[in-house]
Amino acid sequence: MQKEKLTCDNCHKDWQRIPSRGRKPKLCPSCITGPAQVKDSPKPVLQKVVQKVTQDDSMPFPGPTKWACSSCGASVKIEIDMKYAPTHQCKKRLKRTYALELIREA
Repeated sequence: MQKEKLTCDNCHKDWQRIPSRGRKPKLCPSCITGPAQVKDSPKPVLQKVVQKVTQDDSMPFPGPTKWACSSCGASVKIEIDMKYAPTHQCKKRLKRTYALELIREA
C-alpha cells in the first residue's frame, strides 16, 4: 500500500503514513509523543495610527457620521463627536489596521 507524505505544523519535517479515513494529523508522531511544545502561530501586528492634535483643535467629525472601508465594505455609524477617524482590521488587506473613510450624505 502506498504511503502519503505529510508535513508537521510544529517541527516542519516531512513524514509518511498509510492513508486512512478522517482528518489528516497536523503533528508528526515524534511531536505528539515527545516533550516538544506546539509553537504558537504568529499573531498579527496592529499598526498604530497617530494623528497630532493641537490645543485649539475642534471636533473635525461632529456626530452622527457614517464610515466605511472601501476594500471590504465594512461600515459603521457613529453618533458622537470625534477628533480621529475610526479604524478597523480589514479582512481583505491582510488583517492590517486601516482608517475608515467618511461617507458624506448629499
